[in-house]
Amino acid sequence: SNTAPSRPCPAAQRVRTRAQPAPSPARAMAGANETEVMRRFGREPLSAEPLRPGLVPGIGAVGAQKLLSKGVASAQQLMGRFLLFNCSVDRFMADLKDAGITLHWAQQIADALAAKAVGFCTDDAPEYPTSPTKGTDGRTTTVSESFARSPLPTTTLVPSQVPGLGKAGISCVRKAILKMAPTLHPATPSAVQLLGLFLSLGRVRESYLNFLVDECGCQLQHAERTVAALESKATQICDVPSTGELDGGRTPGTPAGKAKAVRLPPTPENPALAAADSADSSAAIDKDAGRARLALGWLLALGFACAVLAIYLKMAGFA
Repeated sequence: SNTAPSRPCPAAQRVRTRAQPAPSPARAMAGANETEVMRRFGREPLSAEPLRPGLVPGIGAVGAQKLLSKGVASAQQLMGRFLLFNCSVDRFMADLKDAGITLHWAQQIADALAAKAVGFCTDDAPEYPTSPTKGTDGRTTTVSESFARSPLPTTTLVPSQVPGLGKAGISCVRKAILKMAPTLHPATPSAVQLLGLFLSLGRVRESYLNFLVDECGCQLQHAERTVAALESKATQICDVPSTGELDGGRTPGTPAGKAKAVRLPPTPENPALAAADSADSSAAIDKDAGRARLALGWLLALGFACAVLAIYLKMAGFA
């Protein structure tokens, strides 16, 4: 194929350079733990489990509680929230800070989600199918096939882009999304935001059908096609292990593209604030260390018991 590669979202391409003093041993350990969380988050599927320390970079027990105020209880819903802001890192960080997340952790959370989104989002306008209307299997349409295999664009939705969603449905969805998030850019919705709303609602089919039919006024048969397409897309993104930007690659099946790094201004480092913010990461490290000590203690006790038993058997004449 001679099709030009899709261009990933610029918002999801970020390189930060920050001059930092030499870290203390405790801080170095916390940094190593955060790096491992980042790598794991980049490789593994998006979890539907309740948020907990070590699941998403930058989120500890306190941060997970704060995010509940935004209706975010899982990594999938967190990604949905990011997509709802159309991959706008600045607006998403403002939303995190509004929930009480400090700047340091808001940046880390946004970086992780933006890097993962590179694998399935693009700023390029999609190519619309013209003919034939039927897909290669004779049952699906070319619109459905194109939506399933292509990255999600951040450009404004138009008819023939998402299965089941025409001009009237797009207008209704736009009003509903702007009502939910008034700070969004008026050129909405996009396919990215449409999926973001689906993930934010917990991937519950009935909830999204009710949203499209009751809130947006879409016809049921068209809404069912839209939800089916979004369910399939969510499965690709959330349930399949990723090799995205966090892991040095990209999600299988998506076009490659050259990432243009966006350099952000350095963030002032406040030692007192940083120490307070690292409490969750330190707690997770202490918990792991405690488990290791407990396991070692049991091993030592078992070895001692075996030695005592061997001595007893020898004295009793069994050895």
